[in-house]
Amino acid sequence: MPMLLELLAQVFSTGKSVLFTHYFEKTGKYYDFLVCKAAGEDDVCFFGVDVTDKKEMDLELKETSRKLEMTLGVARIIPWIWDLESHTIACEQNLVMRQIQTDASATGDSGVHIISEEEYFKNVHPDDVDYLTRLYRELIEGQKRYIKCEYRVLSDGEGENAVDWMEVNASVLQTDTSGKPVKLLGSMLMITARKRQEERLVQAKEAAKESDRLKSAFLANMSHEIRTPLNAIVGFSNLLATTDDEEQKQQFVNIIDTNN
Repeated sequence: MPMLLELLAQVFSTGKSVLFTHYFEKTGKYYDFLVCKAAGEDDVCFFGVDVTDKKEMDLELKETSRKLEMTLGVARIIPWIWDLESHTIACEQNLVMRQIQTDASATGDSGVHIISEEEYFKNVHPDDVDYLTRLYRELIEGQKRYIKCEYRVLSDGEGENAVDWMEVNASVLQTDTSGKPVKLLGSMLMITARKRQEERLVQAKEAAKESDRLKSAFLANMSHEIRTPLNAIVGFSNLLATTDDEEQKQQFVNIIDTNN
């Protein structure tokens, strides 16, 4: 009642209509009410519309959006929309500030971060700019309906931390009357940890290959080194068994001992 009386006072004092929503707890119904002055000096008119279905859909949509945002946040996935006409990219999560280093980002009232194409590509590693540009051009020109790629971005770190890896998925969201794309929809995901793990696995694989090569070389060398004296031992042992000359026997024995 206090809220209603305040609204009525506002209608009488300003002469303007007032719109508000009220929830009836007993019936579980939502109504939109329009309150305006009537023809009589002390009269007001109430127009009510049952908006329960719409309100419940709005609440369900908000809850779904909240869960989706939490899921994207946990997975560190950043959805974005690229406006090809204004040459700007809008990202819906604050997480983008940690993944694209730029001082030119702007934050609107809706919490959407907007960066220009120029700023976006300025932070891409120079060796990957042509590759990324070619992929987007193929998508915009209709050569591809969907792209997925990995590329490097520059960060504020040093050494191996000076570069981060990003994974991007993108497709056409909207076209004009002629079928030309005007907006792209996509997502970004930082995959630096995964790429560094892959590099370590590659290094470990190469080290295992090198170790196997060295083992094979060692066995080949040992086989060669052992085969030579064994041949002498076997050969002179056979000669020793067939000779009667005591002096030769002693020579053969000396040779066998030496090779042994």
